[in-house]
Amino acid sequence: MNQINNKKYSILFVDSSTSIDDVIKIKNKISNIQIFSFDYISHKLLIKNNINHEISDKFLSENDLNIIQQKSYQFAEWYKIPEINSHQIFEKIDLGSLFKIEFFVFLLPFIKKIFEIKYIINSYQDSIIYSPNSLFSICHKFNKNIKLINKNEKNQNSFYYDAIKFENIFLNIAISQNTYNKLKNILDTFFNLFFKYKSNNPDILLVEFNTILYKELFSTIKKFSLTSIFYGLRRPPIWNLTSFNIFRNSKCKIALSNIKKNNTDINENVRLVNEIFLKLIKTHEKDFETFFTLNNFSFWSILEPFLIKLFEKHISDSIENIIISKKMLSEVQPKHIV
Repeated sequence: MNQINNKKYSILFVDSSTSIDDVIKIKNKISNIQIFSFDYISHKLLIKNNINHEISDKFLSENDLNIIQQKSYQFAEWYKIPEINSHQIFEKIDLGSLFKIEFFVFLLPFIKKIFEIKYIINSYQDSIIYSPNSLFSICHKFNKNIKLINKNEKNQNSFYYDAIKFENIFLNIAISQNTYNKLKNILDTFFNLFFKYKSNNPDILLVEFNTILYKELFSTIKKFSLTSIFYGLRRPPIWNLTSFNIFRNSKCKIALSNIKKNNTDINENVRLVNEIFLKLIKTHEKDFETFFTLNNFSFWSILEPFLIKLFEKHISDSIENIIISKKMLSEVQPKHIV
């Protein structure tokens, strides 16, 4: 995109992490400033306060958006890069593949922002950029003349599963993944008192099923007098009265009752895998730079800390789940897994 004109501008980037007080303060201080909103929340906030601005979306064509979506699918499979695809395997499972969906959901808006910022800065060359912390690293890639709006503000970039949302007509809340896991463990311990399996070799092992959504399946299991055990690392089988009744009537039991974990073994494996991964990042930097390239532009230097953060976030739970699942299958020995 060509430079709009030779007139010097100051540019203010605003997203949901930006305080409206900061926007007003900068706007009053700098008369010749162009403001851009990067999400719907900031757009509505600026409208509410009668602040003229442009939407960052306008700098991307439909073709740009289609390409970003298509390429994000490929980028989410970074673990398939030939030079590294055998280095993050644990118990024959590719650890990178375990957070493919979450990485894809993160990549879509992330890459979109990169190209919006790139186009805007190219259109307003030699401008002073005012940016929130969440966009600072991207802006700095294209323009060194950049000022941070609020130095005390934390980077707001987050991942899809950082929070678990609960929504219904009465309630709309979000809790952290750690809090959710603690609550789930409490529920698991409580319901294991009533649904603890007492014999191995069941007809069916049900993995991560939504009890209410698949109530017909649970009913069929009871109808044909099949022995079944539920195994869920992410979701509990019971969370309300309806799911309790369905699960109880199915005569299904819950795995994990007898599964003991070795925290020392898990922690040591986590340490080794993290060490290997960080070394992998360093020794194959060129391969990552080549892979994470779109329109002849490599955004690896911007993305690198986020991929490391996401990998480290998942690695402990992933290794624990793999070890526990392997032990559970060895102990339970189901005839069939669904």
